[in-house]
Amino acid sequence: MLLLPVAGLIWRAASPIAPHHEPGAAPQQQVNWPLVLLFMLFFMSFVGAEGAYGGWIFSYAVATGIAAPAVAAYMTSAYWGALTLSRLVSIPLSMRFRPRTLIIVDLAGCLVGLGLAVLGGGSPEVIWLATLVYGASVATLFPLCMSFAGEVVTVTGQFTSLMFVGASLGGMLIPWLIGQFFESAGPGSAMWIMLASMLVCTGVFALLNWLRFRTAE
Repeated sequence: MLLLPVAGLIWRAASPIAPHHEPGAAPQQQVNWPLVLLFMLFFMSFVGAEGAYGGWIFSYAVATGIAAPAVAAYMTSAYWGALTLSRLVSIPLSMRFRPRTLIIVDLAGCLVGLGLAVLGGGSPEVIWLATLVYGASVATLFPLCMSFAGEVVTVTGQFTSLMFVGASLGGMLIPWLIGQFFESAGPGSAMWIMLASMLVCTGVFALLNWLRFRTAE
């Protein structure tokens, strides 16, 4: 209901005027599809793992006996709380450090958090620590990665929409994949799948950096 007034304003807004290209003007730059697909995979992997952790940590904690339902609910709240607080803290940090530097720190924190969850899955204290570390680390990846993309490619409306498509696919695929293995392979499969997703994200980030510096040479 709250979105209806906003939807009404958007509906009444005038459509943007298509840009006019003079004859003989330089043609638009062609889309580098391999690079775009890499960025889509990049966004898909970390956004999927971000949503999956918040959606499955309650079931994981209860199914493994790490926490009672009430405590597991607090654990879920702690994850989203750490994520929200980290996004607030990241605002002044983004003014002092380059996106690439902050992404490296975030990815390292994500791997540490999920690594703790995989290796120390039987300890409530370790899972609490993993939840806070991972929530704080994954929080700022989305805005930082959009800034990083601007250093590698020309960010257009089409590119941005494709990144959101990749993010949406990850948000659907990773939680669904966990659901397919949660009972058959055990609750621990949830942490392994999210760790694998973040390893893919880290590998793609390293490849994007290599392509970026190679192009600059």
